[in-house]
Amino acid sequence: MTDAGWGGNNAASRGRRTLNAIVKKRLGVALAVLAALYAVSMVLVAAYRAHDPYLKDGGNSDYAKFHVTARALVETGRISPDAGVRNYLPAFVVLSAPIAWIRPCWLGAGLFAVLNICAVALTWHLAMSRLVPGAEEWPLRRKLLPLLLVLPFAHDCILMGQMPLLVGLLAVASWRFDRDGRERLAGLMLALAIIIKPFLATVGVFYALKGRWRTVWSCALWGALLGVGLTMLALGRDEWGRAHYDYYKRVLVRETPMTVLKTNNPRYKRFNNQSVAMSLCRLLSETEAGTARRRFTVNVASLPPGAVQAVYSVFMACIAALTLWTGRKPAGRLPPERLNLEFCAFLLWGIFGSPIVWTFYFGLLLYPVTLLTGIRYANRGGAGPRFPVFAWWFWIAAAASLATEAFMPAYLRAAGIHMWAAALVWLSMVVCAGRVGLKNSRKCVRALGCSHA
Repeated sequence: MTDAGWGGNNAASRGRRTLNAIVKKRLGVALAVLAALYAVSMVLVAAYRAHDPYLKDGGNSDYAKFHVTARALVETGRISPDAGVRNYLPAFVVLSAPIAWIRPCWLGAGLFAVLNICAVALTWHLAMSRLVPGAEEWPLRRKLLPLLLVLPFAHDCILMGQMPLLVGLLAVASWRFDRDGRERLAGLMLALAIIIKPFLATVGVFYALKGRWRTVWSCALWGALLGVGLTMLALGRDEWGRAHYDYYKRVLVRETPMTVLKTNNPRYKRFNNQSVAMSLCRLLSETEAGTARRRFTVNVASLPPGAVQAVYSVFMACIAALTLWTGRKPAGRLPPERLNLEFCAFLLWGIFGSPIVWTFYFGLLLYPVTLLTGIRYANRGGAGPRFPVFAWWFWIAAAASLATEAFMPAYLRAAGIHMWAAALVWLSMVVCAGRVGLKNSRKCVRALGCSHA
């Protein structure tokens, strides 16, 4: 071929590369604009839903309930569960008291929606920057994929003005600070997460098994300072004791998973509570899963409450035993890749033990889903276990199943499809952690997205 021919081919190739670069840049700008418009619309809708906090059910805004409870505390000096917040520790109500001064309520709801959006972005950034092996080298579309996989749950959480996205950020930030040797900050982050959602105490068990005692003691100290010192200072000794006794009776006695399985509370047994306990209850007994307007059941058996409790106990005992066995080795003997997997397993263990898991709780799983995405793409050669790939696809199907509720009752949610998807993610973490721990298994370790064994 002549020099002119080669020159023409090179010019055409440069022209195509330039065109592709322009198309990608414009597509990126378009996606950024759409994301910004979507975020602004969520903030506006969240604010509108809280326009009147004294409507029944807070105008379908949980932030409105937080606002009303905070105002009641500021005005009366007492924590009243009748104001809207019933299942949170007194320390959470005290720490959230400043929102009482953000008026009108809709303004605070809008600001909290912005905070939740920032929490998603920061959790994603923390995962991508160090906590998922090789994520820095992913193409942009793969980096954005985990956000899309939890978007249905994050969307609901932001509009409701709920806490799981913020709790997820605190948990992942705690792990990042611990990895960086900043144990005091790691303990503070975990203490705040436990105050908001006590089931995350399982992450504290993880730190103890890893021998991260500075983080454990820091968490305990911050928990004592905030949960005892600050709360008693704000409430007074008598009200502090009354509030905690009320929490004990209402939550630790009447609303444990075993107790809820026996009671007939329609609010907790509806399809949108996808806790392990309630999912098993609806599947194994004739339990009403719908609402007053649309009643339905999804049971495949008709067991008595005692038998359902036994099944739940065995299931949770297996989860606990496998999680603790996986995390039994101290951190010094393990590569960081396995520690990431174990951390996610313990995080998910906490969710399984909660008697109430509304659909938006699954937004908390952004980091485990991001890690699972890395494993799925690293495993395309087939060298690693296939189960995580199945779990990844099942998670996608479970998230997409929400669309079926446009034309039929929420049968899949009533069956606990999202909780079982989370259980598969948990099992993937356990399986992969075991594979990383094998000696002389570099090929398998590479297939898990890890850099070394």
